[in-house]
Amino acid sequence: MKHIGLLCPLFSIPNEFGIGDFSDNSYRFIDYINTINYSTWQILPLNPTDDSNCPYSCLSSNALDDVYVSIPDLKYRKLINDFKVYSKRKQKKVNYKKVRRYKEKYWLEAYKTFINQDNYKSILEEFKLNEPWAYQYASYLILLKKNNYIPWNKWTIKELSEEEINNEVQYNLFKQYILFLQWNDLHEYAKKKGVTIIGDVPFYVNFDSSDVYYNKETFLLNEDNSPSLVSGVPPDYYSESGQLWGNPIYDWNYLKDHQYEYIINRLHSASRIYDVVRVDHFRAFDTYYVIDAKASDARVGEWREPPCYDFFDTLFNKYPNMNLIAEDLGLMREEVYHLRDHYNLPGMQVLQFTIIDEELRHQTNNNVFKRENSVVYLSTHDSETAMEWFNNQPEDIRNALEEYLTNTYRKHNIITNLFKYAANQPSNLVIFAVWDILRQGKSARLNIPGVVSKNNWTYRLKDFDGLNKNVRKLSNIAKEFNRH
Repeated sequence: MKHIGLLCPLFSIPNEFGIGDFSDNSYRFIDYINTINYSTWQILPLNPTDDSNCPYSCLSSNALDDVYVSIPDLKYRKLINDFKVYSKRKQKKVNYKKVRRYKEKYWLEAYKTFINQDNYKSILEEFKLNEPWAYQYASYLILLKKNNYIPWNKWTIKELSEEEINNEVQYNLFKQYILFLQWNDLHEYAKKKGVTIIGDVPFYVNFDSSDVYYNKETFLLNEDNSPSLVSGVPPDYYSESGQLWGNPIYDWNYLKDHQYEYIINRLHSASRIYDVVRVDHFRAFDTYYVIDAKASDARVGEWREPPCYDFFDTLFNKYPNMNLIAEDLGLMREEVYHLRDHYNLPGMQVLQFTIIDEELRHQTNNNVFKRENSVVYLSTHDSETAMEWFNNQPEDIRNALEEYLTNTYRKHNIITNLFKYAANQPSNLVIFAVWDILRQGKSARLNIPGVVSKNNWTYRLKDFDGLNKNVRKLSNIAKEFNRH
């Protein structure tokens, strides 16, 4: 069957707690997806972020960010007595620092209540056994703090006292325990409503993370544990100097000798909490770009090839039912598509990158256009919104697109026609972003890649009113194109 879903980061869900989280309105959003006869909710990584607040730049690839805790659920579990909301005003943006401070006092109260329970130690011990990464992450946070938040390869303090382990580390474990309880409840609710959740796993991890600190041998590091090579992409249409991401590079020889355990465990961890996992920067499984760690930009580097088929054979032999989506956007060599298709992985298509060539210039590329085994978008978390993109086209292109779409779909609204155009594609899954449903422009852009901005990753829905006004339209699109 063919389906439609919605793209909405968890942090964008409206509520009175300063950020979308695991509380009631996320359940309401699942209800909304069910009401309009859609089937899928796509979110961004839920991992704890660094100061950039970027969900692709994380302190751990397994942990959940404690900013997502549901305060009402803490009261429901009788861990806190009562609470005050963050703000009853409709928040247009997330202020991460303020929200973290607001929620931390409830975390502390909940923890004090928790450790007064007779069985709290056994609960945390069981959680540690089920989530082997959790103790490492909990310890990493304390070591990071004790070393004044400098990069871990420059730490002078590398041991924790017994008191710190029994208090601060245990407190961090408690947070993860509660977060996974709350997320699992939300996920189970989605399953009952027939809503599939697509999560997201970045290919690379941060150098400043518990992942690298506790898995040094998995990465190409110098004797002082600094990265010898780092990640990025070479110059292209979007950047004359390329993109220097700075993530450490995997040691694929070591990974191969150890059955790719580290990366496979990352993907398995994600597949346990999501129904489908979108693999960001899938291209790197075919060829990855490396840059000298001392370089100031990405102009000088080289492409290398990992043992991609051996990796995926090992992965699917161990976890044959893992559901992955390959993020195969951008300029790709043919081998990337061969790898994708060899394992029958859905790829991605963003229509704002293809519709002008496909419909107005009649150019085709079978690796991009007209594939059933793919996921189609009007916009993504990294692109312009659909309205912003349309408004930025030259006048002749805008006129030609409006004429083509109006003649085809008999509507006089560009976004509605783009929705119909997307739903009419042969792709098995179509994803509409909430900012496109609301016909929002530049102000709603979620992220501008390669640009440091206080507005990145802060977009929020003010309320559900705008979505509710579109219930009939969205539901009718599902019915008209047999995607309900």
